[in-house]
Amino acid sequence: MQNMNITRRNILKCLGVAAGIVMVPGTLSMAQDAGEEEKPEQQITIAAISSRNEIGQVDANLAHYSELIAKTKELHPDVDLILFPEMGLVGFESTGRMTEFAEPIPGPASDKACALAREHNVALALGMAEVDNGKFYITHFVVTPDGYVGKYRKIYSVLSNMGRYFTGGMEFPVFELKGFRFGFNICYDNRFPLNAQMVVHNGADIMFTPFANGTTTGKLSARQWVDDRVGPRGVAWHHQLYVIGCCHSGSVSKLDGSGTVDYPGGAFAISPSGKYLERSTTDTNDEEIICITIPMEEVEAQRKNRAWHKRVVNMELYRPLIEVPGP
Repeated sequence: MQNMNITRRNILKCLGVAAGIVMVPGTLSMAQDAGEEEKPEQQITIAAISSRNEIGQVDANLAHYSELIAKTKELHPDVDLILFPEMGLVGFESTGRMTEFAEPIPGPASDKACALAREHNVALALGMAEVDNGKFYITHFVVTPDGYVGKYRKIYSVLSNMGRYFTGGMEFPVFELKGFRFGFNICYDNRFPLNAQMVVHNGADIMFTPFANGTTTGKLSARQWVDDRVGPRGVAWHHQLYVIGCCHSGSVSKLDGSGTVDYPGGAFAISPSGKYLERSTTDTNDEEIICITIPMEEVEAQRKNRAWHKRVVNMELYRPLIEVPGP
């Protein structure tokens, strides 16, 4: 296993069509002793891991994830959900060969991920290439000890190099665990503010932003990568969301053997006020785990703020954004 630096801190009517909230099965609910008179504070603990992911090696990545999950559980026994990077299960390089490793979701890889969730008794949010009816998607999916829950397909792969090979998704699903609601923006999706607006409109309190930012021209700094993520900080503040993200780490061999793709690592958790709750602490490309705990009372406060914002905003001002131009 790679060296890791482990840290933790407790911590309008919208454009488009709303999607439903997917209820995550409740095997992870907080236990309470029969003799306790006071109910413990409702909260959720989330970890994000900037993992090293071998390109095209699904089984090897799953085995490595098992080690990382065990390490996270050892250090943070109360962790409820662990986020991994974009396309982490299949690794990532910006070529059409990534479609060679696409599977249906649910499918063999997601079934193995479900087994990991059962083994470690924790929910997981994982990324891979998906194939469905001959089309390919960059997808993140959610599993719990009870099984497969659902998936989000990256919307704006179509505007990057990968858009030549992958189709963009068309939905903004929101999932729920222990009363906390979360959705996704994957990497390039963060460039488009209306994506986050839709995630919020559909009820999210937390937005996960897994990344796969790499280079073949030299290593990036993990701290530099995290500091450059000004987009998620703005999203957190504007939409009263917690934003949690992570990127691939380390150098991995390209599929054609012509060299390596170098990833900076890096992970972050941002509060609804736009402040870092936790972030990568090193200036290396090593794997790193961050972990935060979010109290429900803070989430309820941000829900009230969003409700007030929704009441006062004048959506008529933005009608030109959705009007279809004439011939």
